[in-house]
Amino acid sequence: MSPHHSHSQLHAAFTATGDTLHTAFGQVGRAFAWVELAMRVHRERRDLARLDDHMLKDIGLDRGQAFRETTRDFADLPRRRVSVRA
Repeated sequence: MSPHHSHSQLHAAFTATGDTLHTAFGQVGRAFAWVELAMRVHRERRDLARLDDHMLKDIGLDRGQAFRETTRDFADLPRRRVSVRA
């Protein structure tokens, strides 16, 4: 921008740049949060796979249910744990 631009033009340019950066950082932050959640769920599934039948029964699961949960894809996260933000 040349030194001849008005204050309102400069303000508009900086605001647009700030909005773009805020959006980009927001998207990166959401991506990191998703990866963190996916890793947490992966660890929980790994721990679930290590439980014996008696322990599974204590939490209301059988071996088949545990197997189905522990073999889900890394990206297949429980909907109730993924927050959707606009």
